[in-house]
Amino acid sequence: MVTRAFKRILKAVIASVENLANLSQAIASTLNFLLGSYEMEDNDDHLLKLRWLRTFLARRFGWTLKDEFQHLRKFSILRGLCHKVGLELAPRDYDMESPNPFSKCDVISMVPVCKHVVCSSADGRTLLESSKIALDKGKLEEAVSYGTKVLIRKKI
Repeated sequence: MVTRAFKRILKAVIASVENLANLSQAIASTLNFLLGSYEMEDNDDHLLKLRWLRTFLARRFGWTLKDEFQHLRKFSILRGLCHKVGLELAPRDYDMESPNPFSKCDVISMVPVCKHVVCSSADGRTLLESSKIALDKGKLEEAVSYGTKVLIRKKI
């Protein structure tokens, strides 16, 4: 649930950036808010963002964010976010206990994410089924041959 909600927030932030030069800074700032810790002092900006996040979660998902916000499995959420949004971050040890674990240099790239790919080639499906049957019969070389033909057909 948390990853779904954070994904929506991150996608909204990405969509709202007008200048692409500021995109990595906006992503890093959002990740810092969502996954970094914050000082216990009265930070009006953070409290305003937190109130907005609670309102968003309540309206969109009917979920109330309570004290568990500070006790999340942040690395699991980060991995899920990167996978679902298509973020590539620098491979380093992130200190999630700091208020700003991410900087704009950590955002390496974004890749398009495609949920479903459907191959409509009848020949490809037939070859794939032949490959599965050959594999079930223990004919490994024949199965690899059919599988290779399927991959060649899908490239065309």
